[in-house]
Amino acid sequence: ASWMDGVYRFRKPEKDTYQWIRICGVKGRLENDEEYLYFTFTNEDELKNSENREKTLRKMYASSVDAANLVVWEFDLKTHTIYFAKSAYTIQRCKEVGLPSIVHHVPECFYDILDDENKAKLKEFHDGAYRGRNSGSTEIECRLNNQQMPLVLHLSYTVSFDAMGRPVKAYGTSQNLSKAKEAEKQYEHELITISSSNDKDFVAKGHHDLTDNK
Repeated sequence: ASWMDGVYRFRKPEKDTYQWIRICGVKGRLENDEEYLYFTFTNEDELKNSENREKTLRKMYASSVDAANLVVWEFDLKTHTIYFAKSAYTIQRCKEVGLPSIVHHVPECFYDILDDENKAKLKEFHDGAYRGRNSGSTEIECRLNNQQMPLVLHLSYTVSFDAMGRPVKAYGTSQNLSKAKEAEKQYEHELITISSSNDKDFVAKGHHDLTDNK
């Protein structure tokens, strides 16, 4: 059994930098009853850097919730499990659509609410994370609770890697674009109506380019 096992931070005076070292010590006894100590020293810099990157990613996505009303989640690539953040907006949205705080068997568990086209898009989205793609995004449509109008979601993720460079987790966001998409369709419909109407049906008719302000 280990007599001691811990990770310690050492300062390197020549470079004025720090290094993380794991020290493991084993205490034993020889046949002549003499005791000995055996130590191993392992460089833990990469592991610590990976942990720090993971913490930074969590903070980044947590702060984005307040700014843009995003649903935030953490995806464990090994267990195929999504853990939704405990932020107020994420909890509220999960309750509205009937999702628990932890979802297993991802992405297959969502296939029942998707048609074939969106099922393929969601599978490709998750496969990218499994293959170690640094980031990815997609837009899908799904129907929840027999809703007549589809729910349009923009999904994005950033992958976190372990010290060996293997993808282990993905931190992502989901944004509801349903109202924006509906407004876009309404606008396009009105444009078609105006374009197809006779000029005498209007008191005035004009066009303004917001880009060039003319």
